[in-house]
Amino acid sequence: MNIEANKYPLIAQGSLEEVLNILLSLKDTYPRCRYGKIIVEGIPLIFVDLHSLFFELEQIFKKEIYKFYSNSKKPVIIDCGAHIGLTSIYFARLYPSARIYSFEADQDIFKVLEYNISYNKIKNIKIYNKAVWIHNRGVYFCQKGNDSGYISNKSSHALVPSLKLKEFLDNFDKIDLLKLDIEGAEFEVLKDIDDSIDKISTAIVEVHKLNEKKTLLSDIFKVFERGDFRYVLSDCHLATWVRHNKTPFKFVNTDKYIFTIFAWNNKSYNTEPVKKIVQFCMQDYGGAGTAALRLHEGLLSIGEDSKLFLNNLKKWKECSFPLYDKPVKQRTHFISPGWQFFSNHIKKIIEPYKRRSDYLEIFTDLCSTNQISNILEVKEADILHFHWIAGTVNLAKEVDFLKTKKIVWTLHDMNPFTGGCHYSNGCEKYKEMCGKCPLLGSDREQDISRKIWEQKREIYKQLDITVVAPSKWLAECAKNSSLFKNYPVHIIPYGLPLDTFKPYDKNKLRNLVNIKRNDFVVLFGADSISNKRKGIKFLLDTLVHLKALQKKESIVLAVFGRNTEVVSQLGFPVISFGYVEDESQLAQIYSLADVTIVPSLEDNLPNIVLESLACGTPVVGFEVGGIPDMIKHKYNGFLAPPKSSEGLLEGILWAIAQKKYNQNIINNCREFCKKNFSLDLQANRYKKLYDDILKK
Repeated sequence: MNIEANKYPLIAQGSLEEVLNILLSLKDTYPRCRYGKIIVEGIPLIFVDLHSLFFELEQIFKKEIYKFYSNSKKPVIIDCGAHIGLTSIYFARLYPSARIYSFEADQDIFKVLEYNISYNKIKNIKIYNKAVWIHNRGVYFCQKGNDSGYISNKSSHALVPSLKLKEFLDNFDKIDLLKLDIEGAEFEVLKDIDDSIDKISTAIVEVHKLNEKKTLLSDIFKVFERGDFRYVLSDCHLATWVRHNKTPFKFVNTDKYIFTIFAWNNKSYNTEPVKKIVQFCMQDYGGAGTAALRLHEGLLSIGEDSKLFLNNLKKWKECSFPLYDKPVKQRTHFISPGWQFFSNHIKKIIEPYKRRSDYLEIFTDLCSTNQISNILEVKEADILHFHWIAGTVNLAKEVDFLKTKKIVWTLHDMNPFTGGCHYSNGCEKYKEMCGKCPLLGSDREQDISRKIWEQKREIYKQLDITVVAPSKWLAECAKNSSLFKNYPVHIIPYGLPLDTFKPYDKNKLRNLVNIKRNDFVVLFGADSISNKRKGIKFLLDTLVHLKALQKKESIVLAVFGRNTEVVSQLGFPVISFGYVEDESQLAQIYSLADVTIVPSLEDNLPNIVLESLACGTPVVGFEVGGIPDMIKHKYNGFLAPPKSSEGLLEGILWAIAQKKYNQNIINNCREFCKKNFSLDLQANRYKKLYDDILKK
C-alpha cells in the first residue's frame, strides 16, 4: 500500500450533510483528479476526484440508492467497479456480517480503495485489483483518474489482470446482491453469466451507452427476463459530457446516456403488499420525538412504507412532514403555530389550580388545531401509529374518522391513560378514575383531570387500539389502567442506530479535550435541573459525597445540556459540552466517559441509558421505571435503591473498580445493547405487529 494519507489536504470533516455542503461549494472549482481527504461521520476517506466524490457520496449515503433488503444476516455481496470503496463501505455498514467481494481495475484507484478499507479496519470486505470481464487473460484498461475508467481495445492503455465473473460466481450457491458499475462492460459480462443468473437474488446494474459500440439494451433485458427477474429502470442521465450525436428532439439533445437497472429474482425474493404506515408525534427531537424518528427510520430501512407527521421539525429526515397546512421551508427549525396555540392553551387550563405540585412538569388535554383526516396519506393509511400526540391529534374532533382505522399507540409516558399528567409521581388514581388530582393540588373530584379522563374513556371505547409500551414498567401501568385494561398491550423496547452510537477511541477523544488517560470521568446530561422527576437533587448530593474521594481518585465531571453551570461550584474539574444535537458527537462524548449517571425518579426507557451502553459506557441509575430493563446489575451498570444518593455513590465506586479490573465492561455494555436494542430488531418487531393486526 503506497498511500500516504498525511500528504493529502483535509477538505471536509463533519456530518454527512456538513461534508456534502462543503463538497458542493468546491466541486466546480477543485481541480479534477486531484487527491484529497475527508472525514465523514467519523470515517476518514481518501478520494481521487472531488467532483465524482460529491455525487457518489450523495447517491450512496444520502439517497441510499444501493440499499437493498435481504433475508440473510450474512449476505454475499459482489461489488464490481468498487472505485474508492464507498459502495463497499456502505454495504458493510448496512450488513456488518456480510461477505463482500470488491473489484477495481484501475491500479492507482485500487491503492486508494485498499487504504480506505484497511485504515477503517473493515474486516468483511475482500478486495481484488482486477477488471471484471469474460475471461482471465487480462485486458487493456483506460485509466481516467476518476470514476470513468473503462476496458479498452487499445494496446497503448494499461494492461491489467481480468477476472471471468461467471467462474467467480460458481464459488457460491447464492449471491444476495450483484452490483455492476463497469463503464460499458456490463453488456458482455451479463451475457456471459446468463447461465448463472439464477444464483443472484438482486442486482443493481449501471448501464452506460457512451460510445458508438453496437450494443443492444435488449440483450441485458433478456438475461433478466430468462431468469424470471422483475426489474425497474431508474436514475437516468443524459451524457452530454461525452462526444454524442444530435437528435431530432429539443428535450433529448444527445444519444448517449446512463441509467440504472434494479432487478430482483422472483424465486428468491418474495414480494408482499406494501403496508401504509402513518405515524404521528409532536416533534422529531427530545426523548419521545427522537424515539419516534428512530423507529420511522428503522421501518424505512427494512422496506416498510412509513410516513411521520409532526407539529415541530428540526431534523427533516426522509418521509417526515409538518402537519402545518401551509408551505414550510425545510432545513429550518419549524415550530407549528398550532403547537404555540396548544402551549398557551394548556397553561390556561391549569392556571386556576394555584396549589400545583412542583413535581408537575406538563399537563395536557385532547385539544389540537390539526385535522389529520384531511391528509391524503392519512386517509389511505392501513395503520395509524400514535406516539406523543398531545397537541398533535385531536381525538375528540376526529373520532368518527379514527374509528375506521387500525391504531397502534406507542406510549412514551403515562399521559394516554391518565387525566392529564404525564408522570403520576406515585398517584394510582388512573387505575380507577382520575379526579381530585394531587399534582394539580385539587380538592375537587370533578376537576379538569376527571373531565379529561371521562372524555378519553368515551373516545377510546370507539377506537381499535393496540397499545405498545417500550418498558415492562409502563406496560404494567397501562394494563392496570382503567382506560387501557381492555386493550392488548405489547412490549417493544426502543431501538437505536448502533452504527452511530458505538465505542470510539477513548484516549484519542480525551486528548482532544485535555483529559488524562487515568482520570475517572463521570458523565451526565443537565437539560432538566428544574424537573424534580429527573432527580438532579440526588445527583448533586452524590457529587458532594464523591468530592471526599477526590484526593484518592482523579475525578472529572463531563456534562452536556443547557444547564451545565449547575456543577461548576462543586470543586471538580468540569468539561462542559453544552447542548449537543449531532448524534456522532454525542456518541464520542459517551465514549470518553467512564460512567454515565441517570438519577431519574420515574422514567420510561430513557434514551441516554441506551446511547451510553451502546458506546460501551456503563450506567448508574435508580431501580425505577424502565431503567432495570436496560441495566443488568453489576454487568453493564449499577442499579441503586430509589432516591438513595448513597446508592448512586456506591454505583460510581463500582464503576471505578470496573475501569481498573474489568476489561470486559465495554464489551458487556455494547453486546447487551446489540442483542436487545438494535434498530433492526425494533423495526421487525413492529412489522410483525402490523402484520398480525392487519390479518385480524
